Amino acid sequence: MSTAPPDPADSVAAKRAAKLKELRSRTDLKLRSTAHLKTTFTDFDGTEKPLTLRYYQVQGVFHLLLIHRFLLGDDTGLGKCCPYDTLLPTDQGLLRLGDLAPQGVGPLAPDTFYPLSIPRKVWTGWNWTWVKQFYCGGVKPTRRVRTRRGYETEGTLVHPLWMRGPTGESFTPLKDVQVGDVLCLDRTEGLSPTEEPELPQPAIMTSNTRRYPLPHRLTPKLAALLGYIVAEGYTAQRNSTQVTQYRDLNPEVHDQIRALFHEIFGWDGNQEALNRDEEIVVSSTHIRLFLEGLGVGYGLAATKCVPWPIFQGTEASVAAFLRAFWDGEGSTSGGVSEVSSASEVLLREIQILLLRFGILSSRSPKKVAGRAETYWRLTLCGEDARRFLRQVGCLTPRKREALEAIARKRVNANLDVVPHARDAVDALRAEILKSCSRVGPNDLRRGTGLKQFGVSFEKTLNNIRNGGRNPTYTFLRKLLDVAAKAGVPKEHHAWQDIDLICSHRWFYDPVVSITEGEAPVADIEVGDARHCFVGNGFVNHNTLEAIGALCYLWEKEPDRKVLVLTTKSATKQWAKEFRKFTTGVRVLTCKGTPAQRKAVRDEWRASTGPTVLIMGYAAARQDFSDMQGDEGFIVIFDEATAFKNVKTQIHQVCAHISRQAVRSWGLTATLIKNHLLEGHGIYSVLVPGLFGTYNNFMYYYCIIEMMMVGRGRKVPKVVGYFPEKVEEFRQHIQPHFLGRPKHEVATELPRLIRQIIEVGLTDYQAAKYRAALAKMGQMGTIVLKEGTDEEEQRDTTMLTAIIYCQQILDHPGLVQCEGESEKLDALIEQLTEGDLAGEKVIVFTRFRKMVDLLIPALRAAKVEAVRITGTENEDQRQTAQDAFQNPDSPVNVVCITMAGSDAINLQAAKAIIFYDSPWSAGDYIQILGRMIRIGSKHDTVHAIHLAAVWGGGPTVDQHVLDVLNKKMGLIEAVLGERVKGMTSGGASLMVKSEINDIFNALKADAEAQK
Repeated sequence: MSTAPPDPADSVAAKRAAKLKELRSRTDLKLRSTAHLKTTFTDFDGTEKPLTLRYYQVQGVFHLLLIHRFLLGDDTGLGKCCPYDTLLPTDQGLLRLGDLAPQGVGPLAPDTFYPLSIPRKVWTGWNWTWVKQFYCGGVKPTRRVRTRRGYETEGTLVHPLWMRGPTGESFTPLKDVQVGDVLCLDRTEGLSPTEEPELPQPAIMTSNTRRYPLPHRLTPKLAALLGYIVAEGYTAQRNSTQVTQYRDLNPEVHDQIRALFHEIFGWDGNQEALNRDEEIVVSSTHIRLFLEGLGVGYGLAATKCVPWPIFQGTEASVAAFLRAFWDGEGSTSGGVSEVSSASEVLLREIQILLLRFGILSSRSPKKVAGRAETYWRLTLCGEDARRFLRQVGCLTPRKREALEAIARKRVNANLDVVPHARDAVDALRAEILKSCSRVGPNDLRRGTGLKQFGVSFEKTLNNIRNGGRNPTYTFLRKLLDVAAKAGVPKEHHAWQDIDLICSHRWFYDPVVSITEGEAPVADIEVGDARHCFVGNGFVNHNTLEAIGALCYLWEKEPDRKVLVLTTKSATKQWAKEFRKFTTGVRVLTCKGTPAQRKAVRDEWRASTGPTVLIMGYAAARQDFSDMQGDEGFIVIFDEATAFKNVKTQIHQVCAHISRQAVRSWGLTATLIKNHLLEGHGIYSVLVPGLFGTYNNFMYYYCIIEMMMVGRGRKVPKVVGYFPEKVEEFRQHIQPHFLGRPKHEVATELPRLIRQIIEVGLTDYQAAKYRAALAKMGQMGTIVLKEGTDEEEQRDTTMLTAIIYCQQILDHPGLVQCEGESEKLDALIEQLTEGDLAGEKVIVFTRFRKMVDLLIPALRAAKVEAVRITGTENEDQRQTAQDAFQNPDSPVNVVCITMAGSDAINLQAAKAIIFYDSPWSAGDYIQILGRMIRIGSKHDTVHAIHLAAVWGGGPTVDQHVLDVLNKKMGLIEAVLGERVKGMTSGGASLMVKSEINDIFNALKADAEAQK
């Protein structure tokens, strides 16, 4: 018996599947350049950014190129932590990140936010801002970067660092930092607190312990003594403190240490000891316990660190500590002033303290002869030595003279320069030349061209333009002076760029090493968006993956036409995306009257070269007779759930269009919103025959109950799903589906915090709601009419009752009554007095009429708001979106409905307030996707549900939230966790319609009221 030869198509499919499986596991994917895909784009804040596709977007492009019929189901809008010992400049001085953790709450749970025990402000690099919350991140993989000067920082892979690159300055996640990248160091002066910290007092161990007077606050004298102890002290003994300082070598320092012990503690000791001129030995348990409370440990030299009160001290005390430390430990050699220590931590902390005076230092390892362990050195030279002399100083004449000699030495001016500034310098030079008189291009006379500002200035300028050097801050300030004399307007972009550089005065230090590690990490949420990670030129949207794939196809098939079908509200957005990211592509939008739409389609048919036609689903249904003969194009179905119902006309239209296309791609963030049958509806369009008929699919994958519909007839009703069949469904669509929860591939996304705010009812609302429940209890069993869609008829009757109850809780005005709403009062309070005051906030409601009530109420409360409800035209919708997204706009609130939530980017939002909640888990995810997007300026975002409560049991608001959580079970079973921070809590796959669940819960409430 012979066997059939293998089908070549099966072999190709197997190879393709293996290739895709390999692609899905790779995170190093990049795209080569193509003629039609731009290399830069203009971000929503007006800045020009490089266009770079992330690895998972490249995966999407490859899938679309390799599979002709495919559904891309990535989420819409596809914990930046540091170790606990990270030092932060706060209004109480430098504090370790862990010091901000709440006290008295026991062990902190990972991935959890906590309120602060004590309110604190932190310095963001631009301004002071309040810390809102502390976040415990648990133990996470980290990266530690070290710069050329020895500055170090460590954080999780997505922790953002402020970097300078060819396109300017922006936050870059640590995972993307490479050796040679330039880190911006903040050296802002004047950040020290104005009050000294209070000091703990030790408990007396025994009655025999001699007591000394102890200071209750840090003083400059105590800070100086701590500096000497840290530099030269031996503190390993429990009952004594020993400081070694040879009087014949440094008499001023020796006498100063003795004087400080006397002035601070009233101690006069070891005057009769033979080694009194070499060591000051303070034999006091009381004083030693006091020093222990200040952070002076009992370890040896390698364990030393800066005492904690110094970090929180005033500028005078910090200067006194540094001066004493340098007097005790400092030396001069090789043209630099140096301190050395066996403690790496100590010199790292000293290096950070020096930055508070604007003093830069270099930290590096040092080998000491005869020692196996590594020592560390910290050096000063040039301008930083001069600054140290001015702001810190030295006590001993010998060390002061040595430091002055170093300060007088001429040093390399290229140590403090601004990289990647050539373009701005060149642009400002061009403006200056417009105002300079010159006879010819080679005129060498002084007084013409740039020579009138000095030969040295012109030579330096040319060296910068030629890439021979980077400009110093001194030169950039000189350049601004020259530009002012030449009459260059300060509004010029190059002037503003350079002026901003000079005003910030970052120190730009290149990264020289990166090491991987793991550590307990934490983070804080602050009230300033710039602290948070911001987008650095990457773009997130499924449209970009489709556009990228098209750009590669057009290289081989330049005349291949593309049809994009989307919702009406998204047509303008698609056109904008094509123009934003492509070049040489003709974009046509099909709108207007039927005749106008036909003319646009005729233009598309007759065009040559890359051409895209964008039209809405409704227009495609209306114009189907004119489109039936089109073939050979690529079709992109955006928001593919538009044809999930096999019984609709739009499903039939899309199925025909898909069969006529050579490639059929679907895009959706929610393959399943409510039930598994939606997946069948979508795939019967994209991949005909994948699952067979509707009935076969239903009986195979779903749990069915037969429902009585009248006259003894029964119809099947889906009440749940077999878990093993759901897994089979996942495997079946795998070759034609790629859907990654965004939190798995875009780890820099903000984390979602959900909150329910309970609000009361007015007496009128409570009476109205009680009456509505009573009527619902009288409804009894709903008899369905034969010959109608039984689910639709039953749900319509229930829906009317549920909506009426929900509207009563929202506002009496929705049910044609007058009265107040406590829910509206709570909303206004959140937007005007709470943490969200002044923040960008989305307000969602199911009811357009509620938006009609919200807008005037918000404006009366001095809250500027816009609306996107689906009734606005495209221009009005875009204007509202732009006003909300603009950080300089007074508009802080956008009110949306479900009809207005499709295909819109509202990533500026800090929170979504659900005035009432959607019933569909898929809708809920889609609404959250308006806010949870790459490029968000926030560490965390909030979903706040306003839920009405009363004394008569649960309300419809509470029932909706319960059903919403249960509905997440099916979506997570098929697609995985879609929103980081929200899970279904292990919800069952036994599900009925949301309407049925809510209605039955309300009927039970009605029975309880009797």
